[in-house]
Amino acid sequence: MHDDETVGSGASEEVEVSADNPRPVNFAGLNNERPAPDPDTLPTAADPNGKCPRCGRISNFELLLGQVLRRRTFDRSLVDIERVSVLKCRGCTVPHVVIEQQGIQEDNRWDFGAGWHGVLWWPTPGSDDIDDTVPAAVAGAYDEGARCVAVEAPHAAVAMFRTALAHIVEDKGSEEARAKKDLYHRIEQMVEDRTLWESFGKWATHIRQTGNAGAHPEKFEPVTMDQAVDLQMFLRELLNFLYLQPARLSSAMLTARKSSPGPPSA
Repeated sequence: MHDDETVGSGASEEVEVSADNPRPVNFAGLNNERPAPDPDTLPTAADPNGKCPRCGRISNFELLLGQVLRRRTFDRSLVDIERVSVLKCRGCTVPHVVIEQQGIQEDNRWDFGAGWHGVLWWPTPGSDDIDDTVPAAVAGAYDEGARCVAVEAPHAAVAMFRTALAHIVEDKGSEEARAKKDLYHRIEQMVEDRTLWESFGKWATHIRQTGNAGAHPEKFEPVTMDQAVDLQMFLRELLNFLYLQPARLSSAMLTARKSSPGPPSA
């Protein structure tokens, strides 16, 4: 094996992966080193710990299957650069899929200093439990934003979360709120109408402002991944408050009415 500096500066050539050209999967990375466990990140084969994309709980994961997707030759040695893994949550026991990449390509050369890192998870984290009580336009914008978070595209993510907020206002806002000239004043009217609590109104304003930065990066400071993840959490709580909890309450009340004993017979 080569050290990171040597491999990163060597000439490379991509090699086709096929059944006739097998390659064992080295899940420990180029130098057989695993990253330190980080429960605040999504799980990968390199670090099988973190928040489950299915159940949302912090858990440990079992590697069920791994397959190299791409590899390159560096100084006559084969190095895996892309792989797909199936991991099973030890909590909910439902598998998910993650695609990982080793290193970063810069100026036609590969730098492996960063090691393996996830680039795509399925299902998209945070979107698996959005049910049909959420309007299609709202859910679609939220899901698209969540997929942008999953591939670390923060500007696109926050712009879609702002779009989801605009759809919420159209769906839940009063006629007076929808008639306001812009999203800022529509949110203010929803707070005044008590459709949104004041604290949720502040969250909605934060989503609107950060979404503007994502849609117009030439006018604002760059949006970070932390900001995009926070915005996803804020929007998720809005969906929970406006759609999911009321639907669950209605369902529970209907079940209670059906199971309650009828009037005594004469």
